[in-house]
Amino acid sequence: MQESVVIVMLLLLLVYRVVGESIVLSEEGFKSERPVSDGRVVETQIKSKHGVYDCVDVHKQPSLDHPLLKNHTIQVRPSTALRNMSHEASLKSGHSTTKGIYTKTNGPQKYHGVTAVMSVYNPAVKSQQFSGAEISVEVGPPDQLNYIRAGWMVNHLNGGDTRTRVFISWSAGSKDICFNSHCNGFISVSRNPIDMVIDPTSVKRTNLVGLPLTICQDSNTRNWWLLSEGNYMGYWPKEILPQLSNGGDSIKIGGRVYAQDLKAFPPMGSGHWKNTDYTWTAYFNKIYFYDGYRWFIPDNAYIDAIWYGSYYRAADNSFKQGDKKYSFVYGGPNRG
Repeated sequence: MQESVVIVMLLLLLVYRVVGESIVLSEEGFKSERPVSDGRVVETQIKSKHGVYDCVDVHKQPSLDHPLLKNHTIQVRPSTALRNMSHEASLKSGHSTTKGIYTKTNGPQKYHGVTAVMSVYNPAVKSQQFSGAEISVEVGPPDQLNYIRAGWMVNHLNGGDTRTRVFISWSAGSKDICFNSHCNGFISVSRNPIDMVIDPTSVKRTNLVGLPLTICQDSNTRNWWLLSEGNYMGYWPKEILPQLSNGGDSIKIGGRVYAQDLKAFPPMGSGHWKNTDYTWTAYFNKIYFYDGYRWFIPDNAYIDAIWYGSYYRAADNSFKQGDKKYSFVYGGPNRG
């Protein structure tokens, strides 16, 4: 069967239109990042709701076995410039197609960061499907694309279950896509497992759960950091993503679904669509871009609209008055 990925993307700044929970990925209660030891000395093994994890010394983690990181010195915390910046922000193998809004690749500048809060759901997926939401920074043409992505996902193949988990992925221009700690490269500095379970998730019209994530480049080291409201989860060293060393030329935010069968896709987001209703439809809000000097709200000079298909939808419901920025809803039910 033909495999396919459908993406619904919107790129804007947002507004807290909904009252709900905000997940902060703190380190309390977690001991390790990687679920396999790769032959290393394991200090202890921890079993939690997230899975079974081996504890290893942060300076001996398997990611350092990457051939480009043989002489890499771990950056336990980002530079002062990034720490100050992140605090400011917290205050304020198939076919891929897009629908919605994303930044222009021929825009006036490079992008060095993006931050957003995404509503979290637990869409029903089958064994050969996945469904999730993400933020990403990208550079290069499609056949040489370097990118970093982070968000949440329900994925049988990655988590081995149907629970909603945090995920990261990246690629350095090859056809190989790295997920979580399944291949070396991402340096963890947190005791949080990178594929931690998010529980509870949003319940439509009742309780909305939001996941805040930031991807941002450290201007001193050129490494790309992943943060959640000031908690440093880890970073991608500049050595493994050479085309991103000077920033990205596009940013994308939205939902992504995957299916082997083109005729049967899982639900995206909440699995429901009602334009402007943030208690019913999945959303992104509090989105900012970083240009290396400041966080800013993009306007039409930075945005392109792309529309593909008709099943999943995305709608810009943004505001600019007062403390309200941009926001958008996206998603839809399963197909087939």
